[in-house]
Amino acid sequence: MQGQLFAQGSGIVINQSTLDANTGAVTYYTYTDQASAVSIINQTGANQTWDFSTFASEDSISATGTIESFTNFAGEPGADEAHFSNANIMIKADIESSFEESGIVYDINIINYSYSGLSETSLVDYGVYSTNTTTVNGNSSTTQLITRNFPSRTVYTFPLEYETTWNYTYDFEVNSSTTEFSVDAEVDGWGKVVIGNIEIPVLRVTETTTSNNGVFIDITANFINEEGFPVASVDISEDTNTGAYLSDSGSIQVALPDNLTAVSSETSPDLPQTVKLEQNYPNPFNPTTQISYQLDSPSEVTLSIYSITGQKVQTLINGEFKAAGEYNISFDAQNLASGMYIYRLRAGDQMFTRKMTLLK
Repeated sequence: MQGQLFAQGSGIVINQSTLDANTGAVTYYTYTDQASAVSIINQTGANQTWDFSTFASEDSISATGTIESFTNFAGEPGADEAHFSNANIMIKADIESSFEESGIVYDINIINYSYSGLSETSLVDYGVYSTNTTTVNGNSSTTQLITRNFPSRTVYTFPLEYETTWNYTYDFEVNSSTTEFSVDAEVDGWGKVVIGNIEIPVLRVTETTTSNNGVFIDITANFINEEGFPVASVDISEDTNTGAYLSDSGSIQVALPDNLTAVSSETSPDLPQTVKLEQNYPNPFNPTTQISYQLDSPSEVTLSIYSITGQKVQTLINGEFKAAGEYNISFDAQNLASGMYIYRLRAGDQMFTRKMTLLK
């Protein structure tokens, strides 16, 4: 489906087939910055391009996980909750993240069991049973949390089309504390999300949420691909008294499924099965050579050139997202002296190194 079709009445309908297409491994990148979030929140309308490439960078907090869809979920955590009894699907998201802050190493594992009702006309959310295991410098603790929506929260109405609107209210219960929310939802944009060389046709769904006891409005924009998967989202809060965005709000998340079907024109239609860095050709060379590599899944890629003593002399690719496929890049060494050089490819968490010789 091309983005143009979203403007011609071909909306998104989520069913069991599309849910199955959304299962598998996913990599998440979260970036916090108010100015960036405001810029995207304010970009609405038809035939838009939302470029998330710079947000999914080395400054992001990354996490990996898997998503599974269940129609038979008896015995799963939360399945015996009375409030979830009308759910006919359960989505399990198992997410892990590890990062260091001020010399402290954090390892986090979050498992969400989301219970929903799926019909031909809507997707509703009953709530989530979640577990959170946090390990700080080797010491672990686990918490469990149940959230319930009264009544069930309407996530989408189908078909999901440009300029569709809906609204609803619900009570959100976290353990024994309840808050009432009012939500205005609108499909306020269509176009494509760009992440590096990946282009994904999307509909943009924006929810504006207010609470009965809050002093701020929460605005969330989700960018939905043709299978109904949110490949990117932006969240920011607004002060109800001043109308200004809160200075400590503004979060951007990019989600890249390993089975992402968007393939750029740079890639081969026959996707590789492994990550590989080829020997440059020609070698020796003067002054240009070609460096080839392949990816078996979407990855953040860095390709750099080093002297034999380890000094970086040039960066050919700097933290760009690339779809699975085969790539070829030219390296021009006319400003370098003759000698041996090292070129290094980082793809996700994998590293590959080869040597090449410049003869002038």
